Amino acid sequence: MQGKDEKFLLLPYNFPWKIYELEPPWYSAMAQGKALPLLIYAYQLTGSEKYKETANGILNSFFIDVTQGGITYKTSNSGWWYELYAKNDSKKPKVLNGMLWTLVALDEYYRSTNDSKAKFLFDQGITSLKKNLHLFDADGFSYYDILKTQNKFEYHVIHIDLLNKLYNVTGEDLFKSYADKWSSHNLTQVVRQAPANIHLDSNFVPFVDYGIISGINIGIQRNPVTVDHIANDYYGKFLLHKDNFSKRAFLNNVDWLVDNAIEIRVNNSVIPSNMYQNLDQKS
Repeated sequence: MQGKDEKFLLLPYNFPWKIYELEPPWYSAMAQGKALPLLIYAYQLTGSEKYKETANGILNSFFIDVTQGGITYKTSNSGWWYELYAKNDSKKPKVLNGMLWTLVALDEYYRSTNDSKAKFLFDQGITSLKKNLHLFDADGFSYYDILKTQNKFEYHVIHIDLLNKLYNVTGEDLFKSYADKWSSHNLTQVVRQAPANIHLDSNFVPFVDYGIISGINIGIQRNPVTVDHIANDYYGKFLLHKDNFSKRAFLNNVDWLVDNAIEIRVNNSVIPSNMYQNLDQKS
């Protein structure tokens, strides 16, 4: 049975992604992770419990294995991998940038809340990253995923930047070693990612026009990760200017995350009992 704290919330993707054989709905650890600190910042701005409650439900989702409809590949002694493109019957790509973004977000969330579940999840992820990082090394360059998909310039740079951030947090020399190794690669001939076709609606919440991908007309869709990014941009502008427009646009995007998170049920308790606690904001 689920305990009183075991509400599990996921942000669904409602379009197919044939590159990894995904049919809707599917989920993303990166979308879940990057939403966490944004929800806490919204709670700090407004005092509204809905943001804190949604954050807790999204954090709980990291305890659900992909085989149970979640976003995590669990092992007993090699850590947990948080999947960017998660569904039980997918290709299991283990996308590196998604894992790195998720770990950085979990650490940011933990520093804002002191939530022991976030610390546990971060530590499990760091263990998995250390075990798997060598699999992404393309002789001095980085692969996009564990399937050895050719990387783009932007994602390679993200890998370096986020590994350096994780090195600063953990002191793990392995992360610094790969960041330095990949930084030495000549990037002048590396293919760059085409810019996303992103538009904002009247509430300044983004949608993406994907057009046709892998022969499928995906068209205009909401992408929770894109909402995370836009919310983060507006939050940064609000911190800089303290203006009502940026605050409202930020909250509109976070409200979209709250409104579109769906609850799923699991058959057994997946959160260790010693991790139950209320989110305790740092003063």
